[in-house]
Amino acid sequence: MTEEMEKVIMQTDVVKRAKALVYCPMCTHTVEAEAGFSGKKPLVVPGQKCSRCASALDAGLVVQFREAA
Repeated sequence: MTEEMEKVIMQTDVVKRAKALVYCPMCTHTVEAEAGFSGKKPLVVPGQKCSRCASALDAGLVVQFREAA
């Protein structure tokens, strides 16, 4: 793969970013990270690391957004 193809694959259309509680599948803890929405689906912004175990949070599950309504 070329670098241009990798950049396109890594870009997601995550909009309305905010701080959220994200479940880390590696250390099984909930940590704070930046997340947003892709349509109706909540997603973690790619490229972030867990603050406890330093693993990638790309596969993490968004548990709760910290922003008030």
